[in-house]
Amino acid sequence: MKTLQFFGNRDLRFVDIPKPTPRPDEVLLRVTDAGLSQGTVAEFIEGPFIANAEPHPLTGLALPFIPCQEFGGEVEAVGEGVDDTLIGTFAAVLPAIRCNECANCKSGKDNLCEKLAYRGLLGAHGGFTEYLTVKTSDLFPVKDATLLNLVEPMLVATHAIAMTKAKAELSGTVHVLGAGCIGICTAAILQQIHKLDVTLSDPRENRLARAAGMGFKTMSVEDVEQSAGSANIVFDAAGKELQFGKQPLDLAIDICQPGGSIVGIGTYFITLDLLPARFLFSEKTIIPSFAYTSADVATLAKNITALELDFASMITRIPFDQIIEKGYYQAELDRDVFTRIVTSVFD
Repeated sequence: MKTLQFFGNRDLRFVDIPKPTPRPDEVLLRVTDAGLSQGTVAEFIEGPFIANAEPHPLTGLALPFIPCQEFGGEVEAVGEGVDDTLIGTFAAVLPAIRCNECANCKSGKDNLCEKLAYRGLLGAHGGFTEYLTVKTSDLFPVKDATLLNLVEPMLVATHAIAMTKAKAELSGTVHVLGAGCIGICTAAILQQIHKLDVTLSDPRENRLARAAGMGFKTMSVEDVEQSAGSANIVFDAAGKELQFGKQPLDLAIDICQPGGSIVGIGTYFITLDLLPARFLFSEKTIIPSFAYTSADVATLAKNITALELDFASMITRIPFDQIIEKGYYQAELDRDVFTRIVTSVFD
């Protein structure tokens, strides 16, 4: 079967491997929707930062492996002891693989598992493939196939919001920096589930226009420059990309009100120049948020059907054999032409 495999910095290769067979408590998933995340792109262009070169302690797998942590598809076959009524159903794949034995796992902080593996990023194969075997416990049933590649980003957003609620009052005016996939998913949950006043900003005009077309309130470059102190909570879903001439975290400090909170979702693998006194004199708090927990899965399962947005309008599908050129390199050269890239061998 066809796969795309990540070998290291700017080294992606199409590799044919045998089609897997599901073992007991597993299903064989035909991958119909695999999304290209910015984290995966950063691993290819600038990394690897996360991917492991040595065998992973839980899975034994090391580079090269199949990337993509945001994917799902149709159950084609089941292993011994698995209910065969699952065949023909659609599900997203929960990418986190945990030991369930360390102190963090036992205390409900399983996103901080001491031996965490993550399909497509760390120690386990991901979704840029024809088929994958998955434990039934790692399936997230989805009725709307459009959401198959969005469950993982929605879980990341769900966790960020849960972290905010645990440390601050989730109310008032909220600003989301970055109108990419994570930013859209975060804004969607904040606006439609928590009924908050949410504004999205992004320096890319086309991305911002797509967000506006989905029903989000957006902010132009000129308005962002004049938005100091306009939100009591700011979600940084942009990462290290410059936003309006500033690092997003620096801009988030500007936008955040005194006493407010800045929630960090975007990943930084660079050193930032920040003045600690900006936090001291204003009592602004940074709340870091990483991946998702098992509790977040249960929360999203309750909420996902209440999200009524045209997510399909932000998706650009490309052929699987063009994922390197029209996916990874396009994401490096010009991200404004897309918001979300999705592919499948079966397109």
